[in-house]
Amino acid sequence: MRRIYLIGIIVILLFTALSCKSTSKSEKIKIGVSDWPGWVAWYIGKEKGFFDEEGVNVELVWFNTYSDSINALATGNLDANSQTLSDTIPSLAKGIPLKIILVNDNSFGNDAIVTRKDIKNISDLKGKRIAVEVGAIDHFLLLYILNKNGITDKDINIINMTTQDAAVALMQEKVDAAAIWEPWITKILNEKKGHIIASSKDTPGLVPDLLVARTESLNKKREAFVKLSKCWFKIVDFINKNPHEATSIMAKVVNVPPEEFKKMLSGIKLFGYDENIKAFSRDYSNNYSLYISGKLISEFLQKIKSIEKIPDLTNSIDSEIIQRSKTK
Repeated sequence: MRRIYLIGIIVILLFTALSCKSTSKSEKIKIGVSDWPGWVAWYIGKEKGFFDEEGVNVELVWFNTYSDSINALATGNLDANSQTLSDTIPSLAKGIPLKIILVNDNSFGNDAIVTRKDIKNISDLKGKRIAVEVGAIDHFLLLYILNKNGITDKDINIINMTTQDAAVALMQEKVDAAAIWEPWITKILNEKKGHIIASSKDTPGLVPDLLVARTESLNKKREAFVKLSKCWFKIVDFINKNPHEATSIMAKVVNVPPEEFKKMLSGIKLFGYDENIKAFSRDYSNNYSLYISGKLISEFLQKIKSIEKIPDLTNSIDSEIIQRSKTK
């Protein structure tokens, strides 16, 4: 009788444990991820068990073509997506209900103006042929840096090309300069076909990479998104404390040698909790504020007619998630 009683107790305990395990995780969050170091980092959360630790059910959905992930978020096939601020603003301008809830990183050299070796400074670009993907973030970066140096778009000849084609055109000496991102910058430098005269390292806060959620998903799964943000801060902490292991994990995801991925990782500034608090601040003296970069990018997109009306970012930036996500 005692044995039967003990067996019964064990069965009850096992059933309870399994029930707790099955209900401890929150609703699934589907996140779009593309080939950018600050977004590939999400796979560390899966590999190191941070999602399980926080009890959040995350499905990472890989996109070989970045623009497909933006469309998937816009059409409701994702709960959240990894995308730039410059690619989020047009969706907001169309009235798509989205919320910016986390900054993964800022470009810190991974976007650059690369030129022929005989071009020594920004002023030398006057009258030159510059290849860039019109409307993309490096088009904005190019014009921003030129304007800072007293040069307008009328002073240069812009050649509209994809980033890959722009890089190839520079290497083949068909253009004088190209505004591009990694890995094309490193490829040009390695082949000694050009050099960097300006990069996102010179413009802190201007190129933020984000986690953007559908408003409907955020409202339904807000607690899960708080847990997800806590996972992100654990990921950043892990990368900072274990750079070799972290690089190896991320390099496997994109199938490149760890040393190559390490170079790409050095071209971004990962944002932990403190940096996110600054980014979500309305302090306009803070270069990393999304309100500053958002205003500049919105005005640029309106100028080139990518958007008709500048969206109200105040309604689209949700700081509550990160404010509740500080890890011990």
